[in-house]
Amino acid sequence: MFSEALEIMDRNTVKYMMEEWEEKIRQLTGELEEQAGKLEHMASENEQLVGKVRQQDSKLQLQAEKIDELMKRIDQIEAKDRG
Repeated sequence: MFSEALEIMDRNTVKYMMEEWEEKIRQLTGELEEQAGKLEHMASENEQLVGKVRQQDSKLQLQAEKIDELMKRIDQIEAKDRG
């Protein structure tokens, strides 16, 4: 009888521990899903920022080309004035 009571207690303890672990797993899964959502949002924001940086880079390249062209014109004008 005593061993039967211990066996029941052991089963109940195991059941309780399993329920505790299952709850912990559910909690951690929820946290992981939340973090995954945040990471996806951050990745999306990052992609947008990369796009903006590329646009700015293109604008800067165009401006650099215009500056080079203007510098050449200035050089030509100065050369004519000297010559």
